[in-house]
Amino acid sequence: MPNRQPSRAPLPAIPAIDYRLVAKTPYAELGSYLASYLASVPLNLRSNARSKLTRLMVIQFYELSTDVCDELVRRRVEDIEVPFLPNREEFHPKRNQACGKLATLDLSSDIYFELGRRYPEFKDLPRNCDENFSAALASRHKPSQSFYSEIRGP
Repeated sequence: MPNRQPSRAPLPAIPAIDYRLVAKTPYAELGSYLASYLASVPLNLRSNARSKLTRLMVIQFYELSTDVCDELVRRRVEDIEVPFLPNREEFHPKRNQACGKLATLDLSSDIYFELGRRYPEFKDLPRNCDENFSAALASRHKPSQSFYSEIRGP
C-alpha cells in the first residue's frame, strides 16, 4: 500500500502588493526631507552605492526603502531620543537587525534616486510631503511605552 500523505487544506490567497503604489509614500517622504540636499548635490555622487541598489530584487528593495523611510520618520517625529527603530515580531530577526543599523547610516538619497529610477513617473510628483504620510508611517511604527522604558532605564 502506498504511503499516503494527509491532505492539506488550501492556503489562503496572499493579496498581491502593488509595489509601485506603495513606493509613492517613501518617494514623497524622502523627496520632502531631501529637497535642499537634492538641489545642491551632483547626480553621480555615491554612484557605487546606488549601483548596488539596482541589483536588489523588488521585494528586497521594497523592504529596504520602507525601512529607510520609517527610520527617517522616526528621526523626524519622535520627541524622545530613540536610538533605532524598535524590533517588530512579524519581521525576520535579520531584518530587525538591519533596521537597527539604519540608525547609523544615511541611505535616504540613494533610496530616493533608486525609487526614481525604478518608477520614472514619480519624478512628476510634487516633492512636498503630505502630512498624512508622516502620520501614517509614524503610527505604523510607533514604539510601545515599554520600549521607551527600556531605553530610559529604571
